[in-house]
Amino acid sequence: MFYQIVVMALICMEILTIVFFEYLFRVNDAKLNQTGFSLTERYQISDNVRMLELLRPLARFHGGTTCLATFLYILFCRMTQYQPSYPIFEEAINILQLRGILMPVIFMRYERKERAKKETVMKKNSCSNDDYVQRHDAEITRG
Repeated sequence: MFYQIVVMALICMEILTIVFFEYLFRVNDAKLNQTGFSLTERYQISDNVRMLELLRPLARFHGGTTCLATFLYILFCRMTQYQPSYPIFEEAINILQLRGILMPVIFMRYERKERAKKETVMKKNSCSNDDYVQRHDAEITRG
């Protein structure tokens, strides 16, 4: 019963962490668009927004996997309350260790997609691509 109470507290803490990250991002983003701040304050707010953009996916992933593991632990404890069971607590912890393997893989894929988008935009906006050269040549020869 003690572990189930601890697990419920852990779920509440993880949900509050996600809520606070989202709240801070929205507040700082709204402040960034307001006027009346000095250059130093705007720089600090823009840095806060940039860091929160980087940390929000981490907080969501960490909170989601922790809540999933703790929820499964509570579910299995309730299902096997008066029956002999294997060490469920250790199995729930193994799910959390799996997060250490999955998180870098997921974020690596996400960062590769973002980088591919940025490279595509840069190629379209670059003055050295073939489309630009052809349009330039056509304008020069036309007149």
